[in-house]
Amino acid sequence: MSREARDFEDLEHIRELNRLFLSFLHTRAHERLDCLGLNATTIATLRSASTDTLDRLADFPGALFRLKFDALRPRVAGANLFQVDPAQLSLQSGILNGVWHLVRRSSYSARLYLAMSDAEVRLLRSMPLLDLSRLALSVDLIDCAFRESEWVWIELLTETRPEYRRCLLLAGMQPNLGANCRLGQPSQRASH
Repeated sequence: MSREARDFEDLEHIRELNRLFLSFLHTRAHERLDCLGLNATTIATLRSASTDTLDRLADFPGALFRLKFDALRPRVAGANLFQVDPAQLSLQSGILNGVWHLVRRSSYSARLYLAMSDAEVRLLRSMPLLDLSRLALSVDLIDCAFRESEWVWIELLTETRPEYRRCLLLAGMQPNLGANCRLGQPSQRASH
């Protein structure tokens, strides 16, 4: 298989994980449950999003979720099944399994699409499958990407202009997108 074909396959893998994540968030938004820390405005926008909007958002060329690596080591041994909501357990199992396989296949793709550091890649790559299953039982293992920059979520959910969506995609691929970072309107950028 060529490098381009593997990269495309890895990106499709991320898009499927995004679909799983967005399905979970959309259901939680409709049930008025916690959406992994998203604010009320973002949740309301997510709640009103159409299936087409969610499909378009799932095509984002990077993970819309983040694994909380700072908590991985202590949780493997002490995971408790009774602390995890069944829907969240399903989400965490699916995402962990998908991420684990991607990390083992391509550390480059893991760093690019999942915003993982080299240390995080090494940690997950070295984790045995049994520990991965235990880890999925942990509470609060997955977080939303861009939590500190929720404007990205709002604009990804609402913006339809192709030229502005391309700018959002580029901005969203930055590893440390700050809360105060805002994109100017496309017409403003073109005039400078």
